[in-house]
Amino acid sequence: MFIFYHSGGYCFGTLSSEDGFCSWIIEKVGIIVANACYRHTPEWQWPAQREDAFSVLNWVFGIIKKIILLPVLSKTNAPRRK
Repeated sequence: MFIFYHSGGYCFGTLSSEDGFCSWIIEKVGIIVANACYRHTPEWQWPAQREDAFSVLNWVFGIIKKIILLPVLSKTNAPRRK
């Protein structure tokens, strides 16, 4: 899993401006990509951007078991036949 925080110095860039690059990563590398968005300056002052980035990280950690680990765990913890 790859979390992509778009460039732009917290001022420029959007999810759609980086969508092509994230799609390229998915196609070439074959991994899940979370394209993160954050509030921009000057409308939002620091640390709003850091808080948004941390929220995305927490969201990813919260769903990672459902996306990746749950199918693996369900296979390894399946009841065995006697």
